[in-house]
Amino acid sequence: MKKLSLMLLVLFIAVNTSADEFSVVIGDWAPYEYFNDKNEPAGVNVSIITAVAKLLGHTLTISTYPWSRCLKKVEHGEADAIMSLYKTSKREKFLYFVPEHLSGDFNVLFVLKSSHLTFDGDLKILTGKTVLISRNNSYGDAFDNAKNFTRYEVGGFEQMFGMLRNKRAPYAIYSRYPLIYGLTKYKMINGIKILPTPVSQENLYIGFTKIKGPQYKDIALQFSEALIKYKKSKEYKKVISKYE
Repeated sequence: MKKLSLMLLVLFIAVNTSADEFSVVIGDWAPYEYFNDKNEPAGVNVSIITAVAKLLGHTLTISTYPWSRCLKKVEHGEADAIMSLYKTSKREKFLYFVPEHLSGDFNVLFVLKSSHLTFDGDLKILTGKTVLISRNNSYGDAFDNAKNFTRYEVGGFEQMFGMLRNKRAPYAIYSRYPLIYGLTKYKMINGIKILPTPVSQENLYIGFTKIKGPQYKDIALQFSEALIKYKKSKEYKKVISKYE
């Protein structure tokens, strides 16, 4: 019994002495999260979560990978947390989501500028069509589970643009602000028309891995409480206005 108590004490100390530093994986998804020209993590959600971690006395080590690899790393415990992502039942199987969201996101359809296709918010208009989507991404339950159109997975919006141009598909879907950022950066904006009515409006979260133990659920709750308080600060408003 004494031996078991000693082992539990050692485990408790190990968890708490290492809990002040967390490894976080992100995708390349400006303006929410990316690495800038100085090879430093940047973006609105990176700024928010870094400030919240500081309030809690934690430090974050942020690394970037392709999105599919980010998900695998956190699912297998090779990273402590992942952001910015939608909350889905599939992801809740391996993540403790911080209850308070980081920011909001709109998913929009886009087409070639010469296209006469429209979208009024009703997914029935997509019946029989093919919509290009990013690999391992979610676009809200309604879109993800719809059966009346075909979803075709690609690597990102650059590939989407090429497939639209080659008439491989009539529609593509992407997050509105990263889409505008990317199209502007790569000088593709003139060839694309973004349909104004969103497919969905979703919240973006940070999630902590479940595989490392239930203590990460408590950490997620701590981050949530601190995030709620941070959102009431002047610093938070400055961060948001910087990226608007």
